[in-house]
Amino acid sequence: MSANPAEATGLEYALLGFLSRQPRHGYDLHKELSNLEGIGLVWHVKQAHLYALLDKLENRGLVTSQVIASDTYPPRKEYKPTQAGIQAFEKWMLSPVEHGRELRQDFLTKLYFARLQGGDTAGRVVEAQREFLFDLQARLENKDKHLSDSQSFEKQVYQFRIKQIRAFIDWLDTCLMEY
Repeated sequence: MSANPAEATGLEYALLGFLSRQPRHGYDLHKELSNLEGIGLVWHVKQAHLYALLDKLENRGLVTSQVIASDTYPPRKEYKPTQAGIQAFEKWMLSPVEHGRELRQDFLTKLYFARLQGGDTAGRVVEAQREFLFDLQARLENKDKHLSDSQSFEKQVYQFRIKQIRAFIDWLDTCLMEY
C-alpha cells in the first residue's frame, strides 16, 4: 500500500520519529511516549490506541513489523519504519505547522525530534516555523484591517489569533538563542 503522509497525525509522526531512531516494540514506544521528561509532556496515549496507530501505519506502508521470539518474554512484535516512513517523517519534521491549533502538539513534537537529531536541525525547524508565522500574522492583520466596525466579533477573533501568533513568535525567538 502506498504511503500518504498527508493522512498521518502528529502522534503517528512521533511514532515514526522514535522508530526512525531504532526499531522498537509497542511497549517500548509507550514508555517513550509516557516519559514526562520528554515527549510525554506533549502527548498522552493509551497503550491500546498506540497499537491501533502502529497497525494503521503498517497498513499504509510506513512501518513494517516482525514477531521476535525470546526465551525470557513471550513473542513480541518489533516495528521499524520503511524508507517511505523515514522520508515522510523527515519531510513532516522540517515543514512548519500551518494552523495555530497544531502549534502546541505538532510543533513541539517536531522540535523534540529536531533536537535529538542535533546539528542545526532544531534551528532550521524553528526558523521555518517563525517565517511561516510572520507571513500568517501579516495575512491576518490585513484581513483584520479590512473589517468594518459592525464586524466586531470577527475583529476580536482576528485580534485574538494575531496576539497568539505574536506570542508564539516571541517564544520562537527565545528558542533561536539556544541554537
